[in-house]
This record gives sequence, structure tokens and C-alpha cells, in this order.
Amino acid sequence: MKRSVICLIIIVSLLLPCISFAETTEMRAVWFSYQDYKSNLFALSENDFRAGADEICKNISEAGMNTIIFHVRAFSDAFYDSAYFQYSKYVQGEAGVSPGYDPLKLMCEATRKYGLSIHAWINPYRIGAPTNVTESSVAHSWKSLYGNDRICEYNGSWYYNPASPYVREYIINGVREIVKNYDVDGIHFDDYFYPTADESFDKTSYEASGTALSLNEWRLENVNTLIKDTYSAIKEINPNVVFGISPNADIEKNYESLFADVKKWGSQSGYADYITPQIYFGFENSTLPFEQTTDRWCELCTEPDLYIGIAAYKSGLEDKWAGNGKNEWIERSDICSRQIAYIRSKENCKGFMLFSYSSLFSESANPSAKAELEKITSLLKESQTTPKPVISFMDMIKTILKYIFIFN
Repeated sequence: MKRSVICLIIIVSLLLPCISFAETTEMRAVWFSYQDYKSNLFALSENDFRAGADEICKNISEAGMNTIIFHVRAFSDAFYDSAYFQYSKYVQGEAGVSPGYDPLKLMCEATRKYGLSIHAWINPYRIGAPTNVTESSVAHSWKSLYGNDRICEYNGSWYYNPASPYVREYIINGVREIVKNYDVDGIHFDDYFYPTADESFDKTSYEASGTALSLNEWRLENVNTLIKDTYSAIKEINPNVVFGISPNADIEKNYESLFADVKKWGSQSGYADYITPQIYFGFENSTLPFEQTTDRWCELCTEPDLYIGIAAYKSGLEDKWAGNGKNEWIERSDICSRQIAYIRSKENCKGFMLFSYSSLFSESANPSAKAELEKITSLLKESQTTPKPVISFMDMIKTILKYIFIFN
């Protein structure tokens, strides 16, 4: 018996390091916006759409990336068959017109062919110019019946009122139908929350609420409620579908203007599975230099996974508001690849997202963007490694039992 115990200890100590545990996969994503849709998939037949979706996914995969963030709701519309939102005008050229197939369904199928993940990207509150809102839409009906209680106006555009529980349920129902009906890996909200800090935007709702909170606190709580309830709704349907948010890179602006409580989302569970701040700045930006801004987000984001949004669309262009760094994207064609390298040097950064697809993969992409894509692809290919064969837990148990039998 003593020999068996000694043998067991020796064998376990030798085999334990070989057990395979799940590893975190680096997020390597590309945003595919409604503008990318218009440039690549607009008004296509089903067969042509399938071919186009295959080409898009093939390009992303061959560049060493693994995820597409696919726009499914840009302006209170849909790029799929929805029971709540009309088809986007960017699908066929006219709002409410079906292409005769389901774009999101076909894009999901294409991603699986090429081993990609797909996150459905939603702008929750943005509706757009009233001239683009059809009379048969929910937004038009609500504005006519309820005015600013559900639809607010700012700078010539309409927005859903974040204070309205009816708005919140409507947005979440749109999320539910995607998670229930489509093979998506994630739901993705970006940085469009409140469009302004102007007190008049939702003054009536604030006064009617009777809250003891300040206006800013109340607005933050309105958005927090949507985020938390969206997270819960997703997990109730499918716990494996992740919920991510891509806020503005400027932490102070999130609080003072957009009313996005990024500190809470980044430090508490139950709000998001990942945060992707849009750090669309070069290393030499005078106000929000990339490294320092990334470092701040690393300190802030301790609960969900942290990915970093990168501005591939700036490649080869003047960065007008960057101060001393306004020519950085013109003078260098390795900014994105260097930013990826910096992200990888940070322990709690788990990956990156590039904006946007057409900026990198379009035939008309500028030479600097094409050079960036080559460098990114090379960097990602170099870092791809084949896992060494490992022994499974069951094989280890079988081996232990075998040697115990031999020694006895």
C-alpha cells in the first residue's frame, strides 16, 4: 500500500503540469459599420450577398483576426428580420424594405465557415434626422403620441429618451430577439448614449421623476439601468453570449457629456463582459496620447475583459485635433501595429478592435492603410502558435491506475 501511495504521488507530480486548462483567446476584431455595409453589401441579391459575406470573412481571417463586430442597428433600424425595427435604408436604399433574405443570418453562416466570432453591434438610443424616420415606424408613432416623454431632440436629430421605461424595454426586446434567433457570440453597444449635457434635452422627464438625484446622477442612473438590464436579459437567454460596450476614450467626457458610468461598468460585475474604449489617438496626440490613455483604462477596468479600440481609419490622414501629433498618421504607417504591441504589453488588456473594415480592406484604401494592414497581419501571424499536445485529465487517471496496478 505504501508503495502505491508513493507511486501515486510521483505520477501525479509528473503529469499535473500537462493537464490542459482553457486559455484566454486574444480578441482580434474588426468593426463592420453600416457604412461598410453600404460600400460592400448594399442592395445585393442573396447569392451576391453570400459571396460578399464570404469575401469579408475570408479577408478578416487571412489577416489573422478572429471577430467581426457587425452593425445590426445604427439608427433605430435593423439589418435583419426584426419584429420591432424596420429594415435599414442602408440595406436596400429605402427604410422598411426587405432584401428577401436575412443579412444577419447569412453573415453568421459566413463567420462560421472561416472560424470567426460575430458580435451584433447596436446603437441603442440614436434615431437620426426626423426626415429619415418613416411614418410607419415606432419612433414616428411615439413622437406623435408622447412627444419628449419617449423621443427627445438635439441638434436636428431624434434620440430615444433614456429616462423612459418604455424605451428601455423596447431596446432590450430588440436585443432579446437577436440572442434568441441568431447564432451570435456577443451583443455590442458603442459610445452613443446621451447626445448632450444640455439641461433642456430631457428637462420635462427629470422634473417629472421627482428624484433627489442631481441631473447628472439621474442621467447616469438611466443609462446604468439599461446596461444592467440588457446584461441580465442576455444571460437569461444564453449565458454564453457576451455583452460588450465600446465607450468614448475620454473618461471625463463619458461622465460630463455622454453620461456613461464607465467606472462602475469597469469595476463591478453584472454590467458588461468586456469594455472596449475607443482610443482613436496616436502616440503623439497632445490631449489623449495612446499609451497614457490606455494606462488609465487599465487601471479603471478591473472586472470585465478590457480590449482597446484602434483608429485604423486615420491611417495616412491628418489628425486635425491632435495638436502636436496632427501629422503622425501621415508620417508613419506602423501606428496600429505598434499600438497592438503596446496593448499586448499590458497584463489586463485582452485584445483589440480595429475601426473599420473598409479602411483596411477596401481596394481604394490609401497606401498608408494598406501598409498598416500588412504590418498588422505580419504581427498577428508571427504570434500564432500551435499548442503542444497535452494529456487530458481522464488519460492522466488511466495512467495512474495503470502504474498502481503494475507496482502492486
